Amino acid sequence: MYRRNRFELFPERSSSSGYRDSEDAFHRAFENTEKLELVLIPTNTYFDRDIFQRMMPYHIHFLGLTDMPVLSEGFLRPGGKFFIHDVRHESARAFEKFRYLEHYRLTQKQQDAMISKMDQWQLELNARIAEVQNSDLKHAIVFFAFNQHHDRGWPLLPSTYLSEGH
Repeated sequence: MYRRNRFELFPERSSSSGYRDSEDAFHRAFENTEKLELVLIPTNTYFDRDIFQRMMPYHIHFLGLTDMPVLSEGFLRPGGKFFIHDVRHESARAFEKFRYLEHYRLTQKQQDAMISKMDQWQLELNARIAEVQNSDLKHAIVFFAFNQHHDRGWPLLPSTYLSEGH
């Protein structure tokens, strides 16, 4: 149906080569009729960081729809442009996950085990963060973890911190 209606995930090519690479991979996954590789959920519901962190291990991507300006990543983004920001952001996040899975050649069973461990580590991280008394330090840890894992798309795995380039 979307082909007949000429639906485009990316109405315009990004000027960033990194985004262009991730857009291509995201588009291939989106159009794959043989395997469900990702789920895109447009929403006008506000989500806090926690929901994004909990969805990280899965191929589920929320895309913000709003006509109101949204403060995101330190910028006030126009409502009508926020959707494309989210599509590009989620494409980059998915691209990192696809690259990770390909690099380590994980079987489906290994991927399922990894997802289970990521959920466990997220809960452990949240519990440890809750113990931090200094509010500035707590904010810095939350900001860093969110940036590393959600914004950059790096899996929530201890090896992420030990890998070159991370």
